[in-house]
Order: sequence, then C-alpha cells, then structure tokens
Amino acid sequence: MKLVIERSKWYRGKGDKDSRLLVTESLVPEDNGKMCCLGFCALMLGVPKEYIENVGMPMRAFLEFGVPKWFGTNVFDKDRQEIYDFAYTNDNTTLDEEYREARITELFAKKDIQVEFVD
Repeated sequence: MKLVIERSKWYRGKGDKDSRLLVTESLVPEDNGKMCCLGFCALMLGVPKEYIENVGMPMRAFLEFGVPKWFGTNVFDKDRQEIYDFAYTNDNTTLDEEYREARITELFAKKDIQVEFVD
C-alpha cells in the first residue's frame, strides 16, 4: 500500500493542541484543509472525509469502513500506543522536517505502508 503525503496540505510540527486528522475550524485560516499524517492515512484507507473533520485521533468507528484494526482503536486499546507514536512524531514542535519524515516513513513501514512525500 502507498500513502502520499502532500507537504503543502500537511499539518505538522505545531503541537497537539489544535492538531486534527483534517483541520476545518482553525483560528488560523491557512491551516484549514490541512491534515496530519493520520488524516492522509484515513482517507487512503477509505474513511470518508466528513468523518475525519476536526477529529483528533482515529477511532473504533472507523472499522466500519474496513480500516485495519490498528487504525480503528479507542483510547484504552492496547494498540493505541502505535497511534500515539504517529501523532507525537507528526505534532512535535522540536523535530526537524527531515527526521519527522524519516520517522513517519519508518512507523508506516511497520504497517506495510510505503510513504511518499510530495511538493
């Protein structure tokens, strides 16, 4: 499976306070329409766009769209740490872009997902 992350639409490195799978209600207008790495993944896996708008993290309800179990976890599921690893890497304000992209690529590779960063 291949995941394409468009840098121009990628919401990253701004901390976790306002991070969403798909940002649509930001007080910073240029952030609207941007997604974290998990938002790009959700769309690739078939989750409809309206289900990820302003949602902070993947959830069990996504399983109805056929996402893998690791992606459809709830807060107390044992696989949840994997999702937090993605979110931490995506949102961390101290990481440089090269490391962030390499780490996200590494995390998705563990799920047999190849990542390509474009633009």
